[in-house]
Amino acid sequence: MKTFFILLGIGILGGFIAAHIYVQGFFISWIKLSKPPEEPQKILSVNKGIWIKTESDNIYYYPSSEMYPFRPIACEKNCWHKYEIAPASEEYISNSSGCGMYSPSTKWLIDSISVCQNFGPAAIAFAYGFDKNGIVHYWLHPIGDQNGLAYIVFPVQGGAYGLILGLAWLVISIIYDAIKERKSGINYDDLPDN
Repeated sequence: MKTFFILLGIGILGGFIAAHIYVQGFFISWIKLSKPPEEPQKILSVNKGIWIKTESDNIYYYPSSEMYPFRPIACEKNCWHKYEIAPASEEYISNSSGCGMYSPSTKWLIDSISVCQNFGPAAIAFAYGFDKNGIVHYWLHPIGDQNGLAYIVFPVQGGAYGLILGLAWLVISIIYDAIKERKSGINYDDLPDN
């Protein structure tokens, strides 16, 4: 019975850990955009997409969708558009520290920008950056006022898995004890009490 409660507790604890991983966006992967026509030098702004300056001082723009969650458009050819000047970042975007604890690690990138786009109680944390090979990447994590529910739902699911494992453990141990008793040939009910 002790093992049953240990498995149940491990399931609930696993649920809390999974909720934290989900809410923080730890396993959200970076997605590659098509390579700019020239080597990127600096990210200039985020305004309905990403604006970069290249090593030859040209400015290129990769647009994003106008629909929530504003991902960069899916594109294979001629994705980058050349412009003379880049606009400032959109006014409702804060890029001082992105979305705080929701911003990804960008240490592996040559240049990057982490931004937070707020929508009432919700926000979208996203980041753009380019690596040493000149490939531009983006990362996106929606943050809602409902994220706290993960800390309730995930542990309940973990507890349900722990309950299933605990019940399976009990059934297996009962069957194991019954098989062990039959193989030993001793009837424990016939033994005298001490």
